[in-house]
Amino acid sequence: MEHFIIFYHGLALFIGVAAITISVLAHFKYRLLFLKGYIVFLTAMFVLVLEQSFTAYQQINQVDNALFNNIIKYFSWLSSILLTYITPFVFHKLVKKEAWIIRKKYFQAVTVFCILMAAIYLISKNHLAMTLANSLLFLSILYSILLVIKNTKHIKNQELSKILKGISVFCIILYPFMYLDTKTEQIFFLDKYFPYGLLSVPTFYLAWNIITLYLVTRYIQQKKLLSDESKSQSKQEQLEKLCSLYHITKREKEVIELIINGYTYNSISEALHISLSTVKTHIRNIYSKTEVKNKIELINLINTVLL
Repeated sequence: MEHFIIFYHGLALFIGVAAITISVLAHFKYRLLFLKGYIVFLTAMFVLVLEQSFTAYQQINQVDNALFNNIIKYFSWLSSILLTYITPFVFHKLVKKEAWIIRKKYFQAVTVFCILMAAIYLISKNHLAMTLANSLLFLSILYSILLVIKNTKHIKNQELSKILKGISVFCIILYPFMYLDTKTEQIFFLDKYFPYGLLSVPTFYLAWNIITLYLVTRYIQQKKLLSDESKSQSKQEQLEKLCSLYHITKREKEVIELIINGYTYNSISEALHISLSTVKTHIRNIYSKTEVKNKIELINLINTVLL
């Protein structure tokens, strides 16, 4: 069981790093403003999973590194506070961008309140302050889930809409377990039977990042496809200019296109349903108009114009 716990946390962290990396690359390549906040969201979640992973590792191996434990715990608190604001931001950007302009002020105020509660806890060790801050985080998460459930019908991308609906159901199921995961040390039977927690946070993070990898990869592929189509259209426009410049006929243009694609004279004859002698006549006319002597010079001329 202990080996599985370590492996599961490690897998969640590994997939998280992969999702963050591909999101960062996509942001720098395509300059998507949404991805800035999304990367922060993924990173904050990563810190929470890292803190739980380190805690589980300490329990399993019976080690205690107080300094590192405190450092990671403080970063975990900061991440929790950040998630109070960034979670509704991300979900608003996904389903209801306009409403965020008004509602972000409320979440900014809630986030500032959480920072004050964390400061009070650090000074006075008042657990009530941290309980309030954690409760606001879970209310923020619940709000985000309900926001998606209510507004998925407004998403034009049907694939994204279906995925978000599935995520919403998954989050609703996992939500109570995520809350209980923060209380395992305080509830006797949970502490006894689930000493390493309920694994709800790494489970959510693992599932979420698998979906992130899928969606970002799909986006990059679609952008590449559009880029390739754009380049193809650009070459077609250049070929039109070439034909206009040298007074190439429509049929001669068809022959040139096939030559560019590596067709032989016989292949051109079959493709255009014309005789081989007609193909040779068209090619002689093309050579004459473009003032080249052979196919190689013609291709070089075409490539020069296309560049």
